[in-house]
Amino acid sequence: MRVPGIKSIAFISALDIDSSIELQAMSGISPDITHLQFTPFSFVGDPKLEISDSNENNGSNRKVLLSFIVPFSFRERKCAFIVTASSGAIYLIGSVNNVPAISTKDITAGPSTTNHVEVTVELSSPMAWIEVSGVIALGEEYPPVGWDVFREITEEEIDDIINNLPS
Repeated sequence: MRVPGIKSIAFISALDIDSSIELQAMSGISPDITHLQFTPFSFVGDPKLEISDSNENNGSNRKVLLSFIVPFSFRERKCAFIVTASSGAIYLIGSVNNVPAISTKDITAGPSTTNHVEVTVELSSPMAWIEVSGVIALGEEYPPVGWDVFREITEEEIDDIINNLPS
């Protein structure tokens, strides 16, 4: 299932996530992650989050694929991610026992444009993704990333911008 409308993505060292969170999720309890400090970052375009849950050998096997583009070099390894969708759903990807595979690819742009890095996060395990609830503590170094609906700018707004430019 593809999850539309990703509002924000943040990361944390996988070592900071206690394995009891997975046990709580397996028991049907929504784990409390309010004590964890995630670091949000900005991304370019629309990230893609695909999650699936299947029954393999009489046991659950969840798969997650998260891909996004960042305007900087992403060098984090052995980390877990928290993803917030526009629907309000919050997904935790990874933990101390299940660290996702992270791959990066440079995207070279043409002259006078910005280069980007495409990041792909993959994990397959019984608790590859966990839907969590509650308030998430985000790092204060970066503000949270918002998600807005695209709309055309009006001529009146353009005139207002031009008229308010300093001389």
